[in-house]
Amino acid sequence: MNMKCSVRLGLVVALLSACGGTSSPSQGAQAGAGGAGDAGGSGIAGAGGRSSGGGSASGASAGGSAGSAGGLPMTVSAGAHAVVHFGLNDECGGEALPVMNGQANCRAVLTGVTGGCTTAGLSAATSADLSAVTAAALAAGASSVAQPVCQVTQLPVGSSAACAASSAAAWCYVNGACDATSTKTCADAICVTPMFAAAKVMYQLPAWIVCD
Repeated sequence: MNMKCSVRLGLVVALLSACGGTSSPSQGAQAGAGGAGDAGGSGIAGAGGRSSGGGSASGASAGGSAGSAGGLPMTVSAGAHAVVHFGLNDECGGEALPVMNGQANCRAVLTGVTGGCTTAGLSAATSADLSAVTAAALAAGASSVAQPVCQVTQLPVGSSAACAASSAAAWCYVNGACDATSTKTCADAICVTPMFAAAKVMYQLPAWIVCD
């Protein structure tokens, strides 16, 4: 099933539609073709994961974990990880992303992007990331990966306030929750800027975080 999503601006955060239509300011469903959403609620799952909104939740990715025995988040394993809540800005990050030189050592990758990779904040994904996403999608039961495959611009690791104030169309790996006014306690989160949300990018679920 090919499901297209758009990211729209709702209040100060983005809401993602995952039901084959457009998003609504009043709801952001979580679903995914191919899966995501781990048992720890992070929304990052392995190739064999299932959407928490679409049925059973699985554990974290192969080689990864929802958390260590001591309750601390572990660093997500290398490879492509399905993310159903990309653009929702209301979930914690779960597994920590590796950070190098002030940025997450990962790329946010979208498949089947309507209109191609020319929208602000997008560029063509690298061949290595395309291969990683394809391998993970096929392992999850997909027959192919929808084209084109685009990479989202990333901002330096920082605060949710800096991400929300940015004039760039991009994603951010932040310390804490995406919404600075949220009562949810997060060690980290994957967020998008208001400008990226306003671009209303349409793509096929799930989004992918590809880490080295």
